[in-house]
Amino acid sequence: MEEFIKQISDDLIYVSHSIIDGVYHIRVKSKEEYKICPRCGEKSTTVHTKYIRKINDLPIGDKKVILELETYKLKCKNNNCATKVFSSRYSYIGSNCYKTKRLEDKILEVSTNLSSVKASKFLGENIANVCKSSICNMIKKNQSDNQ
Repeated sequence: MEEFIKQISDDLIYVSHSIIDGVYHIRVKSKEEYKICPRCGEKSTTVHTKYIRKINDLPIGDKKVILELETYKLKCKNNNCATKVFSSRYSYIGSNCYKTKRLEDKILEVSTNLSSVKASKFLGENIANVCKSSICNMIKKNQSDNQ
């Protein structure tokens, strides 16, 4: 399981896993000791809230995968910063925050060859549940990012 986690990011630490209704639920946490405030750039280790973020990833064999990422909201230590609390951000999580970037790439790859309805059906049966409107939105965003 640790090798699978390293394919997502070297920053992740494997904690545990379970299979619920045929889906892998893999608990992970970040190795990072601090996060940087997105507004002022100040480092922070002061935890405001700890919570679990559920993120879809590519399947393992025939089982879908949900990463359960232990994540934090942190307090900005800079008294002059307008941001008092900010959420942890991760480079391997896609733009919608519910899918890894590698899953988003796979969705885009599949959807280039199929209609959004057929892609949604195929992906739901084989990779991850994605509605057709999400696929359309991802395609539009990808096209605007590449222009």
